[in-house]
Order: sequence, then C-alpha cells, then structure tokens
Amino acid sequence: MHRVSLRRWLPFLLWLALVAAIIRTADRAGMREFFNWLNGWPGGDKAGHIFLIGTLAFLFNHALAGRTTRLGRWRLQMGGVIVAALMTVEEFSQIWIPSRTFDLLDLAANYLGVVLAEMLTRKMARDRTPFFGLLHFRRCAVPTWRGWVAMVFLGAIAGEVAVQEAYPFLAVNDSLPGGILVVEGWMDDQTLSGVLQELHRNRYEALYITGGPIAKGALFSEYKTLAELSVAGLEKVGVDPKFMHAVPSGPVQKDRTYSSAVTLKKWLVEHGARVTKINLMSAGAHSRRSRLLFQKAFGNDAKIGIVAMPETGFDSTQWWKSSEGVRTVVGESIAYGYARFLFRP
Repeated sequence: MHRVSLRRWLPFLLWLALVAAIIRTADRAGMREFFNWLNGWPGGDKAGHIFLIGTLAFLFNHALAGRTTRLGRWRLQMGGVIVAALMTVEEFSQIWIPSRTFDLLDLAANYLGVVLAEMLTRKMARDRTPFFGLLHFRRCAVPTWRGWVAMVFLGAIAGEVAVQEAYPFLAVNDSLPGGILVVEGWMDDQTLSGVLQELHRNRYEALYITGGPIAKGALFSEYKTLAELSVAGLEKVGVDPKFMHAVPSGPVQKDRTYSSAVTLKKWLVEHGARVTKINLMSAGAHSRRSRLLFQKAFGNDAKIGIVAMPETGFDSTQWWKSSEGVRTVVGESIAYGYARFLFRP
C-alpha cells in the first residue's frame, strides 16, 4: 500500500489549482491583455503550454512516487498518462466554448510537456545528483501532518495580523508642529480641507504646497500644476494667500514625491529660508513613504514630521473589502519597500 505523503501531494495540488484557474479564466475570456502579450512573443503560447502541463505532469509523477502503468509495450509514469488524457479532453472541449479555439499545436505542446516530465522523472530516479549535478539528494526533516496544520494555523494568524496592521503602518502619524507645514498638492479637495484644521491646531512659520504638472485638464485651466491649483483651493476655504507658497516641480517619469522634496529644498535655499523642522501632510497610506522620501531629500538639514490625512475613497479599517483599498494598500506597501530598500537618490 502506498503511503500518502503531504509533502509530495501539496506541490501538485497547488499547481493543479493554478492550472485550473488559468483554464477557467481563459474559458471566460478573462485576462485578455496577458494572453495577448504572451501570444506576442514568438512561440510564447506553446512554451506556456509546455511549462504549465510539463510541470503538472512532473509534480503528479512525484506525488505518485513514480508509479507506472503499461500502455501496449510501453511502461509510462501514471501521472503523465492521466495529465495527457485530461489535457486531451480539455483541448477538444474548446470546440464548444465560444471564447476558445481548438488547436492541435497546443495539444502537441501539452504532450511534449508530458514527455519532458517523463524523461525528467526517470532521470531523477536514476541520478542521485539531478539537474546536471546542480542538486543532490540528502535526508532532511520535513513537517508531519501535525506540523503542516501548525504551520497553516500560524501562517493564518500572521496573515491576519499583517492585514490588520498594514494600513496603520503605512498611514503613520508622527506630527512635528512648528517650523513649516508642507502639503502634497496631489491630494483631493476633501483631504486638502483638513489643512485649515491643522493650521488652527498648531502655529507654523509658513505653508508650502508641492506638486507637479496637471496630467489632465491643464489646457482648460489657468493652473498648470497641482501646487498652484491646491493653493487656489486652499485660498477658497479660508487660508491666507500671503501665508502660502506654491512650489511646483517639473515633469518626471518616476519618483515624483522625491522630486517634489528636492524642488522644495532648492526653493528654500534660493529664498534664504533656513528650515530645521518640517511637518508634512500626506494622504493616508502614502504618508510613511512620503516622510521617508522627504527625509532622504533633506538629509540631516531638517527633521520631518508627518500628518496622515484620512482616506476618502475607502474604509481604512476594512481596506481589503474594496478594490480601491486593496490597490492602495498593496501598491503602497510595495512602493514603500522599493523606497526603503532599493531607491537611491
């Protein structure tokens, strides 16, 4: 009797779920941009079939511990035979699916993937240093089923903590009143309205608004940059125009926040303003990254405080329940990691 091994079956089941998800998406005419991009590469579609199905067959062979079956005079790996049969049925089923196209070359690519998996499985069974000597077999401790349950349980707890703490981490509030107040001009009108409240709460030497060119609508507006537009908006809500300074930055392809910070620093130097304390106002999840990039721009010349304005597009306490919340928090998490570990001024 063959003993079921979770460490053999789990990789296969996960890959099977991925393949099934891709097939279901294709049947529903989803991810057209990705499939069009893949088809744009010479042989890209066929290479994808070979890789997906070949890997599936290899993992199935491994899960079955090399069990074989006889087809005529050939003894073949059972996993590969089952995968080949399933892919044959799947390919012919495309004849009746409007969004799919039956293609014998796709079927041939699937078979080729199964054959390569058969060859690799047999070679690894014979060779103690497979993959051209890049790997070798060693005995090692692996989790039992109890270990896997514990790992899944701990992983679920860690995931829950990460989801709950992601937004509070990004939307940091570490105010440093006094000095000057700097506002990022790309924020929406509702968020900018909080600037007046901050000016009433704390005393500042001056108010500076940053922001680059307006991407859309500038041809129909007297204001060409977000900094100038935000100054006009703040004047409408009651901020003294003599207290404000628009410091627009030029057009840049990337690192717009850092570019705005550098532009502000140059403006202050050119106008003889000696600043050692800056309180920065940014929008929600963007706040921690904004403070980091402003600190990189100013270095040791000034301390940077941060005031995170509330999100207006989604519920920040349940950000994972809206598409905008997911885009914002996940995107800002990645962007912060880039700014922290990879960005170099």
